[in-house]
Amino acid sequence: MQRVSLFIVNFLFLLPLVCLSEVLTVSSIEISGNHKTKSSVILRELKIRPQDKISLVQIDEGISRLKRTGLFSTVTYQLIDQDLQNKQLVVQVTEKWTTIPILKVNSGGGVSQYTVGVYDPNIFGEYLEAGLQYENLEGAGSGVVWFKNPRFLGQDQGIDLQYWNTKRIRIKYDQETSGPNIKNGFLQEREKIYADYFKEFAKDKIARISIDYNKDQFSTRLLSDEVLNEIGSNLALPPETELFITKLGLEFGSINGDPQSLSGSLLGFYFGYAEPLNSKVESFVQGDISFNYYKPVLPDWQLAQRILIGSTTTDVLQYWHYLGGLDRIRGFADNRFSARHYGLSNSEIRYLFMQKPSFLIQTIGFLDFAMVADQFSALNQIHAASVGTGVRIILPKFYRFVVRLDYAKPIIKNDTMNLSLGVQQFF
Repeated sequence: MQRVSLFIVNFLFLLPLVCLSEVLTVSSIEISGNHKTKSSVILRELKIRPQDKISLVQIDEGISRLKRTGLFSTVTYQLIDQDLQNKQLVVQVTEKWTTIPILKVNSGGGVSQYTVGVYDPNIFGEYLEAGLQYENLEGAGSGVVWFKNPRFLGQDQGIDLQYWNTKRIRIKYDQETSGPNIKNGFLQEREKIYADYFKEFAKDKIARISIDYNKDQFSTRLLSDEVLNEIGSNLALPPETELFITKLGLEFGSINGDPQSLSGSLLGFYFGYAEPLNSKVESFVQGDISFNYYKPVLPDWQLAQRILIGSTTTDVLQYWHYLGGLDRIRGFADNRFSARHYGLSNSEIRYLFMQKPSFLIQTIGFLDFAMVADQFSALNQIHAASVGTGVRIILPKFYRFVVRLDYAKPIIKNDTMNLSLGVQQFF
């Protein structure tokens, strides 16, 4: 009797797996709801063709690939019997509006930023992305144009081409004091050409190689009189540089879902070698690790985690790591923490407070902390931390549209930059 019971339990456990692995023939594929996206693009992501012999697992994988493009708010399918073994696959999609005017207003860390532009990740319905934008950060104007093809030559590989002309005010603070005491500052002007190639060599595994040309110049232009007076005789501009950086990267995992219901993890390892084109600086290496993790927990609750680690061997200040309240550690001045080596953690708990067809509201609680050091071995204590709360407003019918307002209170180190406002995902 015990053996019979055990057999029944095992059978019931394995039955769903058997059904999922059952082989069927797709006699035809019908796609509906795609008014802009070409059916050939959807078929390419599905990786299913008429007369293919496949399992339900393969269909689910294809549907997941479609969702990961971010072009659709919903993707569903049905199997309609043609005969005992032949099925018609019917895929229904609801497209998002993807021609996105860029209008961002960010405030955090004592600085304000606005960005205008336009981009589209689905040009001509071909799942190609192009865009341009202008950004102004405290009077320093920057521009970028880019083109991306995530399915280069119709394969699981992609290219990313970018041209930047940027201006960024960098303020160097004393890392030993509790308050924000300024030691140095400069305006960095950079001309940048970037080319990236990636290859998906297995499910949720991507290899990257990129070449980055940077030409930097420096001045005190756009620095306020208050900042210049505080720096005084300590002012020292970095040397002008022109160099190539070659980077290799590996990424593992994937993140799926909409901004209010993200799930999954993404781990990345990156190594770069910089070769100067002049003798003012020496070659150097740099390495970065990034980890993003999202997990729905109780109904309407979500955990979100970001960890960043960076390291460089150079003394050239523009290639150090700068952390601050604009986009890294809330509650502190922009650029407040800088060093050759750093570690950063952003932890959030998000609650879906209100859900309407046209918008959603999430409330959040968060903890940010950072470690900075001139020697990697010295990254053994937390140098700054803040806690806070905030709200996120999500428009689900628009591609990646999130507005957020955060209030942060420093608990390690002191500062008064409590409020931050932004459009698009913080992490």
